[in-house]
Amino acid sequence: MLLADAASVITISPWWCLAAAIPVLLLGELLVKKIPVLAKVSIPAAVVGGMLIALAVLIFKLSGSSVDLQLKTKITTSFWTFLTTTQEQWQKRPAIDVQQPFLIAFFCCVGLNASWSMAKRGSTTLFIYLAFCALLTVVQNGAGALAAWAIGQKPELGLLCGGVSLMGGFGTAAGLKDDFERQGVFGADVIGVTAATYGVVVGCIIGGPIASLLVRRHKLSLRNDSIRKSPETPAFGVISTENIVDENKGDTTLYIKGRVPFNSGDESDLIERSVGADAPGHRRGGHVAAVDNIVDVTELEPEASDGGFLDECAALIKLGRTFVLHLIILLLCMKAGAWVSVWLGKTGLSFPVQMGAMLVGVLLRNVLDAAGYPIIKTRVVELLSGVALGIFLTVFMITLDLSKLRAVAGPMLILLVMQTILNASIAYWLLFRAMGKTYESAALSAGYIGFGLGSTSNAVATLKALAREYGPAPRAMLIVTVVGGFLIDFINILVISGFLNWFKK
Repeated sequence: MLLADAASVITISPWWCLAAAIPVLLLGELLVKKIPVLAKVSIPAAVVGGMLIALAVLIFKLSGSSVDLQLKTKITTSFWTFLTTTQEQWQKRPAIDVQQPFLIAFFCCVGLNASWSMAKRGSTTLFIYLAFCALLTVVQNGAGALAAWAIGQKPELGLLCGGVSLMGGFGTAAGLKDDFERQGVFGADVIGVTAATYGVVVGCIIGGPIASLLVRRHKLSLRNDSIRKSPETPAFGVISTENIVDENKGDTTLYIKGRVPFNSGDESDLIERSVGADAPGHRRGGHVAAVDNIVDVTELEPEASDGGFLDECAALIKLGRTFVLHLIILLLCMKAGAWVSVWLGKTGLSFPVQMGAMLVGVLLRNVLDAAGYPIIKTRVVELLSGVALGIFLTVFMITLDLSKLRAVAGPMLILLVMQTILNASIAYWLLFRAMGKTYESAALSAGYIGFGLGSTSNAVATLKALAREYGPAPRAMLIVTVVGGFLIDFINILVISGFLNWFKK
């Protein structure tokens, strides 16, 4: 409800903020379509629309009006708190943010998409890259904390302007605000979102140029990577020319883009028809050479679509029973995650409220896959994740108090510029060399800048731009999508939790 008391205070109910989420989100999508620069730097529509409302509220408060406008977010309504609390907690009618169920649903989807079977498609290169990026999350967070301490700020501010907002993005920054405010960081919500916005803009700007510089300086190409494009063979079920075989060091992967189902179960026949029977280097002693992996790249790339929130909702509804099944799985994981979060809390360590649901999602997905029941579909979970994140971020942005930013704007700028220089240097000097100094290595470096400073969508957009200029990098696209899309988020939250618990002592 909208309330006004004798002291001229207007209080807007959390339910009104939630009801406004979809119209504000749609407004943000309209602005992203109309203003090309917003789309180019991958600013989420929820952030665009919500920021407009937050700015309007800030202007109103600074206008000198005698009316105090307050946007509330806490609710105690039983049916709304049921999914995110244990039975004992629920009976006490706890106060939670109205957007919290959507936050937990989003991170639960991150867990449900953390598929080991999908990760294995990137072969050993993916795990080397993941290990390197995992180490960089520690460096990014540790360097941020140290820099914050060096300029006289709390080390938690360095985390917020480091791995939380840059590697983690908007969802992580918004989701961890309560944890940081409990440790004395005033205005953690505004700091996190502002830093994340900086990250997506800067990551989009510098990722492509750094990769291009590496390609030109080292005279890189697909040929130098021992990667050869095969002939186009649409008659045999391949509807694209992106058939690429990596013969480097005996680790052979056939990347097929747009492959339609084959009736034949003969792998050798599939390879011969896709690569070409007369292709040199693929017949040894009259037999087709062994291939370690066959990967359809289109299964792993995010769908290029101009569709927005309503299109995602419509796509889910069209799935019918598949949508209902995945929604039930999601809700059950969220509820089970409440007990896991309580159990984690008994260890004496602090973990984000969404950690339990994410862990349950990871466990369920991989148990089902290992048992031979791959009923959880990545694309369906991505749609659910998009809907949940859109609503959560919009409500979160609407209720931001931007006036909190004034006290830390200067230190934030110092920390963010430091992180930009650090991450660009790591990508250019260390990661590129660690991954082999090849064309794919340059693409992997660009991908790291994309999701290390901004988001996976930034990384994918950079790789696609690089492909238009120098040619496709299919293995890099696969690895960046899997690592940046879900694996590094899971590791990053564990690292952040470790730092928070260390600083709390």
